[in-house]
Amino acid sequence: MSYRDSLAATSTLRLLRWTPLTHCTPRRTLPGHGTIGGCRRIGWHLVTVGSFTHQDYAGINRFRFSGRVNGHPLKPGRYTLQVTAALFGRQSREISAQFTILSPPR
Repeated sequence: MSYRDSLAATSTLRLLRWTPLTHCTPRRTLPGHGTIGGCRRIGWHLVTVGSFTHQDYAGINRFRFSGRVNGHPLKPGRYTLQVTAALFGRQSREISAQFTILSPPR
């Protein structure tokens, strides 16, 4: 990964995973209709998988992302990486990038 920073700062990188947001209703049986209820997806939301910091230099910063967070490999799915730089108590605006981890070929 690479990005550019105008000043030497500390960047915080947060990794978020897109997960389905569901709404569940109790299952019940209605005469003539069978069983109704259960869970259905009503949208998506972001769940924080982990975060780490990187000491930046002024200019282009590069580091190798292994695909592991907290010692565990990322599961297949959609992810968002959010980056915020901080220097002397001031924070930059947040930038983000989306990527997808594919399941291994069979």
